[in-house]
This record gives sequence, structure tokens and C-alpha cells, in this order.
Amino acid sequence: MTSPRLKYTQSIKIFLPVITAMFGFCESLRAELPEHVALHVAEQVDSQQNGNYGMLERPESIPLGQIQEAWNGAEPNAGVYSVNFDPTHVIRLKTRTFTTTSIILPDWEEILDISLGDNDAFLAEKKTKNIVGIMPRGEGCDTTLTIIGQSGNVYAFYIRAEGVHSKSLPDILVHVQGSFPKKKTLLTKNEKGLSLGKMMNNFHITDADYIKEIPFASENVTFSFEMSAKDLESIAIAPQKVYSDGIWTWLDYEHTWDSITLPAAYRVVDGVDTPVNTRIKDSKIIVHGTPPLTLKSGQKVVCIMPIRE
Repeated sequence: MTSPRLKYTQSIKIFLPVITAMFGFCESLRAELPEHVALHVAEQVDSQQNGNYGMLERPESIPLGQIQEAWNGAEPNAGVYSVNFDPTHVIRLKTRTFTTTSIILPDWEEILDISLGDNDAFLAEKKTKNIVGIMPRGEGCDTTLTIIGQSGNVYAFYIRAEGVHSKSLPDILVHVQGSFPKKKTLLTKNEKGLSLGKMMNNFHITDADYIKEIPFASENVTFSFEMSAKDLESIAIAPQKVYSDGIWTWLDYEHTWDSITLPAAYRVVDGVDTPVNTRIKDSKIIVHGTPPLTLKSGQKVVCIMPIRE
């Protein structure tokens, strides 16, 4: 019968090359490996080959006591807040530590910039083109958030951070609702005879010096028109200026002339878009007719309407 001592000695001989390689010993130093160390490592190798890696002692985990009890018995739609956008109102939100809040703007909106009042106490990140994620870093604090959209809308928020034991529920999903804003150009006359007035949102403001090039009396020219775009993409085909002498209408594209596919022009007759004759001169499309007009290029649509005084 083989003694236990002899078995371990045989195991050492078998595993010694592996053991010495593990410890980084070269061939000439194998004899210098202490026998008790080699025996201990051989026992571990033998045990681990059978799937036994020994016990790992560690302290028991304890409850953190951070469960948010306000959610107990909450309705399924709790934490979802829908609000209509109003440029004169500030949207007020409740957030909570260890909880994210997602602000979802309308699908047609695209976020251009985010401005957070307190970057130390809050984290704000753009997640998609129209979604911002908010997370407080602490409790009992507040801040403001401003989101600037490509549509020209400015979304203002007041945000408060509460702790996990707050009795009120935080806002988890915030849906900001609203229709696509109209893009208008308000061009009117003043005591001097002509004025470009205000061109709102994405429309450009310039001087009226180009009037000198029009081969008729300037008192016949009117600038009282407004434009509205079907959607954000349609803004690209909107002219920078619109003016008419009562017979012809000039659509001046100025610096955008070479960067877009020029639209086709239609005159609205009895509510129906009817093709009209046009000609091109410099950066202008000259339409034989007066608004209401519809400009179309693919899926892009812009409407031009007279302003009733």
C-alpha cells in the first residue's frame, strides 16, 4: 500500500515543471524550490483539477435602506408628465437622486444647445436629437435648464432635486408637446415709404438698397407678406425676401441661391395650387402673379400669404 507521503512526493515530481514555471524559476534553479512550498502548490493544483477552489470568506451584505417608498402603490402612469410648450412659461420639474429624468421634445425638434445652471449638482446630457437626460448629483438643490431648438424655440426649465425618502414622486418622463412654429417675414411700409420691418426666426434682416434696381416706381411695391414652412426641412426653400408690385412677385434667395434646388411656384386659386409662369434673374425667381403662393421642391413646402391690414 502506497503511503500518503509517497503519493505527495510523486505529485510533486509530476507538477514540479508546472509549479516552477508559475514561480518563474529557470531549469537550473528547480532544485532550490523549498519542498514545503512545492508540496502546498501541488496540493492546490490537485484540488483545483477536481473543481475545489476552497472557501472565500467575506462579510454579509446589509440592506442599504435606500428604497424609494413613494413608489409603493403608485399608478402605472406615475412619474410621466406631459406639458404644452409656451415660450412665456418656465416648465417646473422634480428630480430625485439615483433617478434619471428624460425630457422629450417634439419629434420635429432638434436640440442645438443645452445650458445648465449648476453643473456641479446636476448632470444634463443630450441623448438623441430631441431627448435630454437629467440626473441630480445631490439632494435639496435646484437649478435651471435651457434647451435651444433648431426650430427657434427656447425651452426653459426649473429643476428641483429631492432625496430618496421624499414623499412625492419625481418626473421620470417629461413630454413637451407643441406644433411646429410658423416662420414668418413681416415686411411693411413706414413713413419713408419702404421698410423691411422684422424677419423672424431663421429669416435674414438686410437693408432695402436693392429697391433701386427695380424698374418701376417704388411706391407700387409692397412687402406685406408672411411665410410659413411645412416642417423644419422646408425652411431651406424659403426665399430671404418677398415683394410685389401687384403684377409680379419677386422671390429673392440672396446668398442661398447656389446652395438649394430652386422650388416650383404655384398660385393658390380657389384653394387649389395652380402652376404659374416664372422667370429667373440674378438671385431672384420672378413670378407672374401675386400671393397667395405655394413653393414646392420634393417634400418641402413653403406658403406665402399677404398680410391683411
